[in-house]
Amino acid sequence: MVGADMSTRYVIYGAGALGTLLGAGLAESGAAVVLVGRDRLLERQRVSTEGIVVETPAGRRIIRELTIASSLGEVTAHSEDVLLLGVKAWAAADAVQALRERYDESTPLVTFGAGVRNEEFAAQRFRRVYGLLAPLDAFWQAPGVIAQLAERPLWLGGYPLGLDAVGERIASDLRAAGWQVEFPDSILAVKWNQLVLDLNQATLALLGLSLSQALATSGVPSLMAEVIEEAGRVLASAGMTVDSSGHDLPFSSCGSLLRQAGDSPLQPQARSISLLGEHSPMCWDLELHRGQTEAGFLNGEILLLGEKHQVPTPFNATLLSLVERVAADQLPPGHYSVADLISLIEQRRRLLYQPEPPLSIQTDTGAPSAIGPLDPDSGLDGAPPPTPTPEIR
Repeated sequence: MVGADMSTRYVIYGAGALGTLLGAGLAESGAAVVLVGRDRLLERQRVSTEGIVVETPAGRRIIRELTIASSLGEVTAHSEDVLLLGVKAWAAADAVQALRERYDESTPLVTFGAGVRNEEFAAQRFRRVYGLLAPLDAFWQAPGVIAQLAERPLWLGGYPLGLDAVGERIASDLRAAGWQVEFPDSILAVKWNQLVLDLNQATLALLGLSLSQALATSGVPSLMAEVIEEAGRVLASAGMTVDSSGHDLPFSSCGSLLRQAGDSPLQPQARSISLLGEHSPMCWDLELHRGQTEAGFLNGEILLLGEKHQVPTPFNATLLSLVERVAADQLPPGHYSVADLISLIEQRRRLLYQPEPPLSIQTDTGAPSAIGPLDPDSGLDGAPPPTPTPEIR
């Protein structure tokens, strides 16, 4: 294997499970890597002495050639640094500003967080911005131990368009680390496909289910399909460009696959649906009582586009409102039952649709729980209305 460019140091700001996994791969190939993060599972002393353990379907690897910093203040800027930004979407704008205060505007900055806003934030402060989609389904299994459930291509593109020589060098280093790298015409068009696939992170978090549990729970696969298909209607009305070519799971086919997987959880289509990711990062956000989630940068994008183009979004609007309320109240994942969630969505549908189409989701739990009527001027069940994300430009 050809090693990475030894003159380049990768500084990964926001080193959660995915950022640490990317850093471990780069370090294993010979690149200098600094992980900057405060994730409680990224334990500096443990990693310094024992390394990062990466568990994959192919086996276990231990990577020790890593430097850990708990803040940017511990990192001395180098002229050859390449920055990778992986903070939560709600922190991206502040993180970009913090990086700009330490680095020149010509420093290459690669964003790999959720949603489609990070590149826009980065381009306001840096001239060389690249978007990275890394759907590797990585999560902390234990302190210092990362489980990677999927081997999938990475997607790298310049923002807004094109990939220059610096981007090609970054791609070469990622290939040296063992990943296949694809180059889309528009990285945002690829990330829009992923955004739609990520919408049901909110569903899983509210129900407190893993993906495999959700597929085996009556009514949930159909509910997840409705969430994605609603987004498809919004994007079509908005004329959005979504690139699903080369994806293992184009969002346009996800709804039908979810319904089939719900009917036959052990059939091959259920394995395709596993590409949605077994574990919802929003569950982790609720579990850690962070007080917020990335739902506004996922479901909120669909809600905003729907309002702009007059397409009702009862599914995504309900999920956003409920997740924001649960996070603000610091409640754990699984606060709602399937019946409760379907009932609340139905109430919002009745406010938005005239006449009312039937909601064709059935569960094995009988009639939905009795939940009071909604006030059109408030959020669901007394919650305040959701705060929209910035308008798409």
